Amino acid sequence: SSGINAEYGGSGAVNHEELVELAKSAFSGLPSKSNVTRDRIASQFTGSQVIIRNDDLPLAHIALAVEGVGWTDPEFFTLQLIQILLGSWDHTMGGMNNLSSALSETIANEGLAHSYSTFMTCYHNTGIFGNYYVTTDRKVEDLTYEILKAWQTIAHNVSESEVERAKTKLQAAVLMNLDGSSQIAEDIGRQLISIGRRVPAAEIYARISDINTSDVRRVARHYLTDISPAIAAIGPLDTLPDYNQIRGWTYWNRL
Repeated sequence: SSGINAEYGGSGAVNHEELVELAKSAFSGLPSKSNVTRDRIASQFTGSQVIIRNDDLPLAHIALAVEGVGWTDPEFFTLQLIQILLGSWDHTMGGMNNLSSALSETIANEGLAHSYSTFMTCYHNTGIFGNYYVTTDRKVEDLTYEILKAWQTIAHNVSESEVERAKTKLQAAVLMNLDGSSQIAEDIGRQLISIGRRVPAAEIYARISDINTSDVRRVARHYLTDISPAIAAIGPLDTLPDYNQIRGWTYWNRL
């Protein structure tokens, strides 16, 4: 560690003692503590909507988000699994019936979008989670409905086989992200700043393995069911549903 909110590390064929000496000579002048006192403000997610309608644009760009988790939250990896279950897709990918995500398969087969992705952004003690999608004006309502339907399906009906497949995919992604010295060095710095320690790949692998279908449903119900989302949209939005209708789609109604 060197200075305020900064980390100095190395990966690959480096000598630890030499690295320490280089850090001392280059960064010893940096203060170890800040002289500025700051009150930590508790985060509060508020559902809201910002729309910029512009019918001259060819496509609508929409982000639909809910509150997520911070870096050290116990449900961090479970929400990552939900991110994989929701998936992503681009019209240049193809795949159709062979896509691993049920949502991406529906979107591809019905031609609902040019692209969509599932994002998960983490901060110290909170985060944002949701979907970003690009589509034509006449597909906005159908695509919004299918995305929220997928949220509720995961919360109530996700299968064990889907969860196991997502776990394998996430574990593979963790290992592939550590393929090379630069990726490992980046991972070390990110973890030390955000978590305060280096988390071994074996620990991450084991924590993902311990997640079961009930955990995924429980976390999805907590974060994706009966909530007021934040919506940001720009483009031709004539068919974007009313905010209350969108919020209503976060319910799981059974007859």
